[in-house]
Amino acid sequence: MPNGYDIVSQQKDSVTIKSFNIIGEEKDTITLLFSVNVLWEIEELNYGVKQQKDLFGFLFTASSISILMLILKLHKGEKF
Repeated sequence: MPNGYDIVSQQKDSVTIKSFNIIGEEKDTITLLFSVNVLWEIEELNYGVKQQKDLFGFLFTASSISILMLILKLHKGEKF
């Protein structure tokens, strides 16, 4: 996923995340360490990464459909 993140592994006090550049190639692998007292942050991180994937999927689907509709409209000879 371009400009996104993916969770590689998760232990009880650390999370390893892969980041991607604009064309979807792997850019960095980041390991985040958390203390035992703030384990809720790991859950929030998981939720954020999952939500980002859903939002990017919606964004790319909506923009692809919009471009397709524009191309079909111009192909029919209608004005822009």
